[in-house]
Amino acid sequence: MRLIAPSVARSFKWDVILTITPQRSLTELQLAEGYSKLCALDPAVHPKFVPLAAVGHHEVRMVAPVGQLTHAMPMFWLELFDTCTEQTVDSYRCHAIKDANAVFEHFVAQAAQPDENP
Repeated sequence: MRLIAPSVARSFKWDVILTITPQRSLTELQLAEGYSKLCALDPAVHPKFVPLAAVGHHEVRMVAPVGQLTHAMPMFWLELFDTCTEQTVDSYRCHAIKDANAVFEHFVAQAAQPDENP
């Protein structure tokens, strides 16, 4: 479904279009649920993370930033984690759940790719 936001239509060119898809909405809900679980974890537990998706031997995780949360710090990090090597493959800092949609989808697609070095 493609919607043109009225406020956007008045102030920008008509080629600025907001695209809302059912998949994007489900991803945003999954991220919001993950963030609520992350916030509910015991503050004494470190590192604090919540697995969001598992693809093969990879996990996409939501990780809490270390230290006191400030406006300059990200809300959370998304991390693509290899469970075989127990190493982070890729990560991205997110200042809002909405910003994390594309990153989450990219990490899931990246995890679904066959390993380059078997």
